[in-house]
Formats: sequence, C-alpha cells, structure tokens
Amino acid sequence: DNDPELVGDALPFAVKMYESLLAANPGHLGLRLQTGSLYIMYANAFLQTPAVMLPEAEYKKQEFVFKRAKNLYLRGRDILLTGLENKFPGFREALQKRNFNEALKRTTKKDAPLLYWAGAGWLGAYAIDPFDMDLGMTLPAAAALMDRVLKLDKNYANGAIHEFYILYYGSLPEYMGGSLRKAREHFDQAVDVSNGKSSTPYLSLAT
Repeated sequence: DNDPELVGDALPFAVKMYESLLAANPGHLGLRLQTGSLYIMYANAFLQTPAVMLPEAEYKKQEFVFKRAKNLYLRGRDILLTGLENKFPGFREALQKRNFNEALKRTTKKDAPLLYWAGAGWLGAYAIDPFDMDLGMTLPAAAALMDRVLKLDKNYANGAIHEFYILYYGSLPEYMGGSLRKAREHFDQAVDVSNGKSSTPYLSLAT
C-alpha cells in the first residue's frame, strides 16, 4: 500500500475483528495464528519502530509507546502459545520446566509459523525492555522455538528465520548466548536466500 498510515490506522480494527472471531472459534489454529501474528506485526511496525525514531525530548512518549508495544508483543505470543498448547497438551509446562526437546518433539513443519511468531513476539518484548530480568530468564524458551523452526525449515519465510537470528545473536551479551560471529553467519545466509534483494538483513545487522 502506498499509504502506510492508512494501513496502521486500519490494522487495530482488523486485529480486534480476528480476535472476536477467535473468541467464537478458540480451536481454530488459522484464526489463532492470524490474530497472534497481527498483534506482533502491529507492535513492531506501528508502535516500536516509530517510537525508536522519536527525538530525545519526547522520551516520555517513547516510554509510553514502548510499554504498549511490549504488552502487545506478549499478548500475541500468548495467543500463539495457547494454540500450541491446544495442539500439544503439556507444551507450555514443558517450556516452563525447560524440557525443550519434550515440548517440541511433536511439532512438524506445519507448526513453523506458530513457533516463529511466538518466538518473535517473545524476543520483541524483551528487546524493548531488556531490564525485565524475569522476562530475560525465559529467553531460552524463545530461542528453543526458533531453533525448532530452523530445523523444520532452514529458510523459513524466505530467510526471515535468519533475520531473526541476526538480531538475536547480535543484541544479546555473550553470557546470555550472544555471538557476533553467529549473527554475521545468519546475515550471510539471509542475503543468500533473498538473492540480495531484501533490505531487512542489512537493517537487522546495523541494528
């Protein structure tokens, strides 16, 4: 669309419409995926990204918008995790206990979108508030979801999984699993998968 603001203004209505449909059909995985991922996309594109570009003088507004974005990241993540729990009973408990292999062993390539968006929302919420130590302690679960996506579909969504790892490995300190070497490896793979036609790997590496 050539008018991003129009899309941004319309998207909340679409999200709430999908959420209403989901409330009436809670077992519908397609609705759950659409609703959860839309929350995460909206938080990233129309809340976090514009807030990052605000001048320092508007730090109070930025802080307020960041809190909104974090809330919606987590809302989207939880909608998606509920879908995985419904499909694989005991999934969330296994994640909480860090029994990641047990939680993920039944997932297949068809589950990659649910896993990817749940992990993206999870990391997005932490990236926006890295001083939330309680949330930070749960990041290995988010990483496990993404690792599973990588194993199920190594070039998921035309390299989006590699773009995720550029940010993941590049933004975390080493003691939490960060690695500039791994970030650059995934950058190279993302550029290769997109044949150099996507700007996202470059933006992710710069970030």
